Amino acid sequence: MTRFGAAFTQFAYLPGGRVEAHFADGAVKEADLLVAADGSMRGSGASSSRTPGSWISAYG
Repeated sequence: MTRFGAAFTQFAYLPGGRVEAHFADGAVKEADLLVAADGSMRGSGASSSRTPGSWISAYG
């Protein structure tokens, strides 16, 4: 799933290791993997809402 131009608001962990992403337009999407590709790690909506103690891996 790819959401271009959609404002990310939050995510939640689901049973079985899946994640649920919530967007400002009310859309909710479930996936196996959440990739925050919204630019810089500083100020990133997805990166700033991550679980404390989790890690971010940056490539590029």
